[in-house]
Amino acid sequence: MADEKVKQEAYNAKIRAEVATEQAKQKAAEAAKSDRQRMAEEARKEERDKRREEDKAKRAAQDMKQQTSDEDKAGGAWWNKGGVIQKPKPKKKKTMKRGGIASKK
Repeated sequence: MADEKVKQEAYNAKIRAEVATEQAKQKAAEAAKSDRQRMAEEARKEERDKRREEDKAKRAAQDMKQQTSDEDKAGGAWWNKGGVIQKPKPKKKKTMKRGGIASKK
């Protein structure tokens, strides 16, 4: 009977060790999965930030290009600095004659 108890205890210890090993493997797998997810999320954030910076730089370059082209067209760079060139007078708006087509006979 003592031999059976010892055998049973050894068997139970072996089962507990196997269960503990399986649980450790599962925890390690879960930890690795969460690490991969975290790293993937960080990579996505870095990529998004990089794209935002690139877009910001592109917009700034376009704004600067647009601003300089507008100034070149109108000579605005000279006006802002108080140069000799004056702004051209605005053209007078055309006014419609009264009566239009109906007044003609």
